[in-house]
Amino acid sequence: MEEYHRARRVRAGQIVLEGSAQRCKVRYLTAKGAMITAIDPIAIPENFDLRIQSEGLALRCRVVWRDSKRLGVAFSASLNSSNPVTMQTTV
Repeated sequence: MEEYHRARRVRAGQIVLEGSAQRCKVRYLTAKGAMITAIDPIAIPENFDLRIQSEGLALRCRVVWRDSKRLGVAFSASLNSSNPVTMQTTV
């Protein structure tokens, strides 16, 4: 089994909801999930799509925790078959 480490780099992302997109910052990106900083995390639904253009990723996310500034998400699927969720990041 491969070991994944949290990446310290902050990435620009987009939370995609019903055709509209909201900018966000993706922190602690791993193969299984991430922490996301958004403008209004309380208003984000339990399931949404996340795009991280710099990584070529489009991911289906499920919220596992949230507070007033951040979301913790688990990836349920990759939406682009050319780049499945098998990335490895290093600290």
